Parts: sequence; structure tokens; C-alpha cells
Amino acid sequence: MTEKKITLKDIAKLVNLSPSTVSLAINNKPGLSKDTRERILRVAQALNFTPNIAARSLVTQRSNSVSLLITTMKDQVFSSIADGANKVLREKGYLLSIMPTEADEILEARGIRAIRARGFDGVITCASLLDNDNSKKLADLGIPVIWVLRRCFNPFEVDCVGVNNRKGAYMAVEHLIRLGHKKIGLINGPRNTATGAERLEGALKAFKDYRLIPQDELIHEGNFLRTSGYEVASLFFKMKVRAQPTAIFAANDDMAIGALNALADNGLRVPKDIALVGFGDIAAASIRMLNITTIAQHPYEMGRIAAKRLVECIEKKGDYDKPFRVILEPELIIRESCGFNLVKHYLIKKAKDRHV
Repeated sequence: MTEKKITLKDIAKLVNLSPSTVSLAINNKPGLSKDTRERILRVAQALNFTPNIAARSLVTQRSNSVSLLITTMKDQVFSSIADGANKVLREKGYLLSIMPTEADEILEARGIRAIRARGFDGVITCASLLDNDNSKKLADLGIPVIWVLRRCFNPFEVDCVGVNNRKGAYMAVEHLIRLGHKKIGLINGPRNTATGAERLEGALKAFKDYRLIPQDELIHEGNFLRTSGYEVASLFFKMKVRAQPTAIFAANDDMAIGALNALADNGLRVPKDIALVGFGDIAAASIRMLNITTIAQHPYEMGRIAAKRLVECIEKKGDYDKPFRVILEPELIIRESCGFNLVKHYLIKKAKDRHV
């Protein structure tokens, strides 16, 4: 015998309220006292009530679902963005669907077609490339869109949440320069991404401001994955010893971890033989065996802010029709890989020796 499905009317009878009042509580809408809302939700939970999303969509003309476009599931930054976004969306009654594009223009276009076909209420995209029009087509879908981490060329045309990439990369390279390094290898991200382009600009500005000339043979492009960090770092140590870098800045932590593995395979110790700084502050960077100095970019907060804004746009609340742009401040997280403690120890010892 099939178990009878619990409806809003069933709950309404039990709590002696109208179905419309019960609906306000179930859908987390305003207009109810705290006690009334909690009483309705307790009964709904006890009955294992599940809202009929399909029926709700017919009434509201919304699917209560949001799509998140990312490049790859392998990048912990995207996982953190998804966590932050999902917390807000879940509380507001929305489901989050994640679509990886693998930085492939065709897969990205296919994902955008799926978004249109499935009737998503809004889109958060972290997969924008600067050299194709796919991301710009999102804005023509007639549904709310917000760019996170990456953006199109003109940040004022679209809602976006990100970090100051130029400043963050500048801080990373400046830190290495202040530690005494002049030959710094750069493992940059793809130049067809805003993150790759902006972080390279920031790194080069640090060279310029400190009157150092960046060497072309020490600047290589990766793809933000560990394998490319390994490959580029390996290239550095095929050069003549005099030309090799004494420090490396990788434009994300995954490439920094790849570089760390390459250095170990080449018999080099970090930071004693070479210093290393990454970007992102992913969880793996703080593992004691790695201890990578990095730039924090707060991806969880990016996801949370973006989801909150997207819901406002979907539900046409607040200043949803005004331009929205949030750029978070980067933070230098000093750990063992940059050699800061070695330099600090040397300076303290030198100062003590002077007073002996």
C-alpha cells in the first residue's frame, strides 16, 4: 500500500492555520511570528514533509535552483566558493548545481545551453575566459548572473565578487624581494583568464617598483593545475646554475604544490635552497609537511556574498537593479616555504654577534 503524501493542507489542519500561512513558514517567507513559524516547522518535520518543488515552480515561475559554473572539481578554491554559496542558498530554499567546464570553450557553451533549457533561476560563474564570448552570453539569458573570482574585461557591466589579484601578486613578489631575492621565477596562470592576467600584472609591477628587471626565461605560463607547476619548476632547473631562480612565485597554491614536488625531485630543499610562495591559501597549503607561504583570497566569503546578491536579484529585493561589485582585500600568510624564519634567525644571530 502506497503511503499518502503529506500536503500543506494536512499540516494546516494539524496546526489549525490556513495553508497559505503554512506555506510562508515552509518557504522561509516573512510575515509570521517566531513561535508560529517554529510550531509549523516542528509539525512538518515530524511528518517528514517534503515540498513539491515542481508544483511550486508552476506557481512561482521559478525552479528554486542555481547553477555554479567552475573550471574543475580538482581546485579547492572552487570547492570553498561552492561551500559559501551553498550555505546561503540552502537557507533560502535553493538547490545548487555545479557544472565543471574544464576550461573548455565547447563544454562551457554546452553548460550555458543546459542552464537555459533547465530553467535555472540564476547563475554564479567562476569559469569565465577573456578570449571567448560564452560568459557574455550568460548576461543575455534574461536571468541573474554574477561573476566570482574571474570576470569579463569590463567589470562594471556585470555583477562580480573577487579579490584584488594585482595587489595580492604584488604582495607575494614584494615579500620575496624584501627577503633578498632578485632572481624570482614566476609560474603564472593562463593569460586568457582575469586571474592569470591580473596576477602577472601585479608581479611585474613589484619588479618595476623595486627596480628589478624580470627575466623572460623565468616567466612561464601554467594552467592552475599541479602538473603545470611541476613542469615549469622542472624547466627552471634545466637552466645553467647561475640563471636559476632563488625563489618562485606560483599564481595559485596548486601550482605551488606541483613546484614543491619538482624541487624535491631535483634534490632541492624548501626554503633552505629555494623559497616558494603561492596564491589562494587552500587547506592543503597549511599542511605541516608543506607549510606554503601564500596569499589568502577568502573564496568561502566570495561564494557567500555572491549567493546573497544572486538571491536578491532573483527575488527582486533590495538594490537588485543597481551595479554590484565587491573586491576583497588579499592577505599575506607567512609560513615556512618562503624562508622568512631563516632570514629572521640569521638577522637575530648577526645582531647578537655584534654585541659579543
